[in-house]
This record gives sequence, structure tokens and C-alpha cells, in this order.
Amino acid sequence: MLRVKEYVNKQQQLKTNSVNYIPFYGLNGLNKYLPGFIPGVMYKFTSHTGNGKTQLTKYMTFTSLITSIKKGKKVKLVYVALEESKEEFMDSLYLHIVNVYYKVPLFYFDLMGYSGKALTKIQTDALLKAEQFIKKEVLPNLHLITDVYTSSEIFYEVTKIAKLYGTVGDFDDSFKPDDPSMLFMLVVDHVSLIKDKEISNFESIYIWHTQIAKRIISKEWKWIIIHVQQQKLDAEKQH
Repeated sequence: MLRVKEYVNKQQQLKTNSVNYIPFYGLNGLNKYLPGFIPGVMYKFTSHTGNGKTQLTKYMTFTSLITSIKKGKKVKLVYVALEESKEEFMDSLYLHIVNVYYKVPLFYFDLMGYSGKALTKIQTDALLKAEQFIKKEVLPNLHLITDVYTSSEIFYEVTKIAKLYGTVGDFDDSFKPDDPSMLFMLVVDHVSLIKDKEISNFESIYIWHTQIAKRIISKEWKWIIIHVQQQKLDAEKQH
């Protein structure tokens, strides 16, 4: 229970730049209020309809993953996309790398040919570079989950992924990673779409949030959890 020795160890890690968390890369202003993504902490992105919750979440998680990779930090991102297909998710990843890392302006409608404008050679070359980077650096560290909508199905898929990198206890809800320095990020977007059979949407979200995400994955496994949740219409009216 006594903790001073651990506090002192943290100061030594700080001196060697080895404190195991993920700073908010690319959002320096936010670091004044929150240091970054910390293992064992749950974050929630919530706002009204159409305010860019998913876009902000992807910007922060993609940037965190890619920058961490570049800096030699070991990070695995598990992304549960409840509202979009695998193809739509990958489109956003390509656009992020092209725009943010290669500094080549490219919009979704241009990428898909809906704007009527052909891609320039610079844009095409940037997409080819992005594809090689995604194949070599991103995909080995990214697990995408789609087409599951119940709390038990999501937990089952996340547990399968966890077993690739460590040991999951059968009876005590524990997780012991093979590499203690590895960080795990779990994103659930949009958590409000979770719906278990024979119970209400509210009860389903409650089970996922309190009994699985908070009690097991966050508290016991020490994973970083990011929930994207849309505010209900009645709450929007109140705001």
C-alpha cells in the first residue's frame, strides 16, 4: 500500500523519457489540461450530432499511434467501428496520413471521384506512399472490429486480440502482456449503438461501460479506453 518508492521510480523514468503513456501529439494546447492518454484511464468524446466527434477521435488516435511508432514506442490500437464499414475506416486512415504527415491536401469527395476533379500526380504519389506506410507500419499495430453490436460480442473480439499479446485470466479477468512496455488503446465509436438482446439500449450501454470497459479492460487490464458517444436529442435540447 505504501507508494513513495513508486513515485520516486516515476521521477527516474521521467528523466530518461520512459514514462509509459501517450502524449497528445499534435494538440499541444490540450497538454496544459491533460497530459495525454494514460493506461487504465477511460476517456469519452461526446457532443451533438454532426459536431465531428469521430473525426477528432481519429485524428487523436491515428496521430498517437503513428507518432508513437515513429518514436519507437510500442502501441496497439483496437478500433471498434460501430457506424462505418472497413472501407470507410480505411479511407479515413489514408486521408489522415496524406493530409497530416505528407502535407498534401486531399478531401474525401476528391478521393472517391465525387467532386469531378481528377487526382493530381502529387496526390496519387502521396497515396502510394501512404499505402506502403500503412502496410508496413500501421496495420501490424492496428486491429479493426466491425459488424458486432452487443457488449458480449465486442468483449469477445477484444479478448481474442488481447490473447495475441499476452495472457487473459479465465477466472479473475486479468491480463498480463508479454511485453510490459506495450500500451493498448481501445476505441469504441459509437458506443450508443451497442444493443444487447432482450434488454434496452440504455441497459446494454450500462453493461458495456461499467461491467466490462471500466471494471475489466480499464481497471484490471490497464488499457486506454476511448468512448465516442452521441448525446441524446433531449439532452441536446437541454444544452
